[in-house]
Amino acid sequence: MAAQAVSNFLRKLKAFPMYKVDTRISEELRDIEKVFSLLLPHVQNAEWDELINREKEQEGRKSNDRVDISELNTWHWSVAVCAAEVEQIFIMYNFHMYNLFNTPTFYMKFLYSCHFKTDSNNVADKIRNCLSILSRSIRASPMIQAIFTLDQTSVEDCVLLLSKVSEVLTSPEMTELLLNLERTVYRQHQQWSLGNLLSNNGSTTSQIRMNFESAHMEGQVKDAIFLESAHMIDQAKEVKLFGGWSYAKGEEFLAINRSHQHQLVADMVGREEEVKLLEGWLLAKEEECPDIITISGEAGIGKTTVAEAVYEQGQKDFDCHAWVFVSKNDSTRRVMQNILKGILKSISVMAPYNIDTMGEKPLKKLINSWLIGKKFLLILDDIPSWEIVEVVTNVMPRGREKTRILVTSRVSNELNEYKLCKLKSVDSYHLLHKHACTSERGDEFFSSVDSVAKDIVRLSCGLPLAIVTVGRMLSTKHTAEDWIKVHQMFLRGACFMSLCYADLSPELQSCFLYAASFPCHFEISCKKMKRLWIAEDFVQHEDNRTLEESAQDQLDELIHRNMIQVVKRNIDGRVKTCRILRRMRKFALRRSEGDHFTVILPSLKRAFPERCHRAFLYGASYDGTSTSKFSRKDFSGLYSFLALELNQHQAPLNLNDFRLLCVLELQGFCHESLPDAIGDLSLLRYLGLRSGKIKKLPVSLKKLQRLQTLDIRDTVIRDLPDDLEGWQKLRHLLLERSFTDKVVNLRDGIIEAFIDLQTLAGLKMTEAIAKGLINLRGIRKLSIGAVQGLHLLPLFKAVERMEFLRSFTMKGSFEDESYKFPFPQLYSLEKLCIGGPMMNNLLDWVGKLHYVKSLYLWDSKLTKDPLRSLQHLSNLMVLSLCNSYDGKNIEFGHEGFPKLKKLSILHCQNLKSWEEIPHGAMTKLETLNFGYCPSLVELPKGLDKLNSLCSIEVSNMSSQFMQYVHELQSISRLSISIRGTVQ
Repeated sequence: MAAQAVSNFLRKLKAFPMYKVDTRISEELRDIEKVFSLLLPHVQNAEWDELINREKEQEGRKSNDRVDISELNTWHWSVAVCAAEVEQIFIMYNFHMYNLFNTPTFYMKFLYSCHFKTDSNNVADKIRNCLSILSRSIRASPMIQAIFTLDQTSVEDCVLLLSKVSEVLTSPEMTELLLNLERTVYRQHQQWSLGNLLSNNGSTTSQIRMNFESAHMEGQVKDAIFLESAHMIDQAKEVKLFGGWSYAKGEEFLAINRSHQHQLVADMVGREEEVKLLEGWLLAKEEECPDIITISGEAGIGKTTVAEAVYEQGQKDFDCHAWVFVSKNDSTRRVMQNILKGILKSISVMAPYNIDTMGEKPLKKLINSWLIGKKFLLILDDIPSWEIVEVVTNVMPRGREKTRILVTSRVSNELNEYKLCKLKSVDSYHLLHKHACTSERGDEFFSSVDSVAKDIVRLSCGLPLAIVTVGRMLSTKHTAEDWIKVHQMFLRGACFMSLCYADLSPELQSCFLYAASFPCHFEISCKKMKRLWIAEDFVQHEDNRTLEESAQDQLDELIHRNMIQVVKRNIDGRVKTCRILRRMRKFALRRSEGDHFTVILPSLKRAFPERCHRAFLYGASYDGTSTSKFSRKDFSGLYSFLALELNQHQAPLNLNDFRLLCVLELQGFCHESLPDAIGDLSLLRYLGLRSGKIKKLPVSLKKLQRLQTLDIRDTVIRDLPDDLEGWQKLRHLLLERSFTDKVVNLRDGIIEAFIDLQTLAGLKMTEAIAKGLINLRGIRKLSIGAVQGLHLLPLFKAVERMEFLRSFTMKGSFEDESYKFPFPQLYSLEKLCIGGPMMNNLLDWVGKLHYVKSLYLWDSKLTKDPLRSLQHLSNLMVLSLCNSYDGKNIEFGHEGFPKLKKLSILHCQNLKSWEEIPHGAMTKLETLNFGYCPSLVELPKGLDKLNSLCSIEVSNMSSQFMQYVHELQSISRLSISIRGTVQ
């Protein structure tokens, strides 16, 4: 708690532009940074004992050797409160100074300056208080006297009044008055210090106000903080702390993490018999085994891991399959949505555009119709009760079709139940060894800590989750002394989750608690998670690395430590989505609530916690039943507000409640416009409006000069506002998906201002934008649409200078052979997507991009065989051709596509034959996908040479082709999935 608060404040201070403020204030801030840096090591050491005592206190356990809980907890809490309060003062200062420096009119500068002049929340009082310091001649003017009689209580009312009197102020006789007023306010601003801010800031709490009661004079806040911090450091020396811990960092950790990067179900130990038994059940005849079977056991016993192994091996024997995680808060409609999405994804069919708004009955009808005539495997993971299983069973079609439902649950069901037991001692020991011993250390080190390891295994009680998590933590410890300390912490009664949490650095603790605040059924996009962490200042910036790279390191470490679980990976092994196990999430939410880190609004059963700066909303509507019991004051100190689910009855958003936000996520926002007040959130870094009904963005958005991420994908917005040149800190502009024809317009002359841009997706190309891109050398992902031949020369010149470009998508028309120019050499490019008619020399260029791993071509209308042109791409792993080839024959030579894992050939209307696959070609191919090629009448010869091939997917092919498929299906070990109708 305290370590997080101190660390978060220090990172914000480090990022603050000191050069923009008065020298005295910047010196005070730097001095405060030094003193909190001295305090940080003490609170990190205290974290261990504080966590253990909290665990003991919650569980009611007693121990004679524990430290004085009241003394330690009081000290720990006082440090956290001090850091949080000083951080809030700093953020308020940051907010108002930013507005003073960046607002376009003097009237607004004047209004913002009033904040520092009174404790009152009444804006009229602020204005009166500020004007009271002015000279008598100014205060005597009729206009000023009119302001003194105001009784407005909102900023908007006062701004409106000031705008109404602007005509008076700009008249010739009032010019001198205006100049005197501006000089007076500016002179007062020059005299401000942190002491003025602290003594006049109405947002601070009584505790911190008492600590700094004597600091009302200018320049005294720094000294007060020094005294308070020195007192806390002295207290830390008197309190008995465990301390002395070592952390794996930098390259040392990265080496450890790489050894675990591609592990999936291979982590399982001691469950081979269970997996074999359940696989046999899947393949048994209908009369020999029930349709539903349950894997039961306590949390952390390995139910999901066993189910994953069975699902991975068994899905090839079914026509379609789905994995659905079931939360206790999930409605029947949500479960049906997820089942339908899983079915359609497994047969490569796009889900209906309105699936998220469909009712329960239409969903059930669709599921039933899609499953008629198909074998279906369904996993219902972690169900809270059996009612949902009964509902799902009734949706399945009746008849000869076979559906198998595998359920994991902590709820016992004696009928068709397989209960997992705890691991045997020998398996537990082997599992710990597997995760704690890295290849860098080997068995020799493990032998030196053998007795300690065996006792840790004993204390883990055969629970796989505990053993793996502790093992991953121990893999970062490099001395026997560190292992002994972990053992001692176990003996002192530490829960394995508390122990592993305490071992995290402060920034990793913040990242973990933030991830755990998402709903338990969410598959969290790793890209999105990293962007949110960066916006929250949770990422420890390192020299010569981008913030995104540093955020990836932090995510990798949490995955390595088993605190975050991988859900999906890209074909090259990189993590795509993640989530947190229910038991780990329950611990994190309890910890987060105790530390006032985040609040989950629908589940909050008490008053809004003081000093809580992050709110997550799901399962209810903003300003509806879940928030009505809280006042606007509860939201005024929030730094983040995330509404994560579609809601048809969402109330209009009052952004006046959220002045200090740095993150605003309104996924599925159901109104057609945002309030203009969005422009007043001057600290905002992340704005997410994905999948909403918003039609137009307000012009005031241009004032968000600190914005890092804007996400408006899957909306109907087609134009960005003008005058966005102030978005110089923008890093990710997400306008539309790469595989759609939708694009968003941006006025010419703006793109050059986005100098920090790393992701640009869904932009409509113009000649001016093509030329302007040459200034954006840091882009990692570029996706553009409506590209024409005349754009290619400036576009390719710009792209060639993007030395970090990893993903490039362009959609348009490129078939004019009259355009002759050199093609760029893209040595860092890993993913290339081209949609639209293209000339053959463009295909020749693609065939020379030897670093590309994924290639998608659609609507290309090529007359030249693309496989022959692309066969020498030595790193290509995914190749998808959709309506890309108008020729009749496909062939390629020996040793073609040496690393290709997945090949898809779809909608090639004229394709009639595929020559025999030569020996040595596509030796690593795993999945082959044919679809909608009516003229292709037989499978390619030579499939038996592809030893890695395990799956063939067929969609809507000719009857002759299907005969060959059925013959192969009867004699082959391959998983052959047949979808759609015969053409």
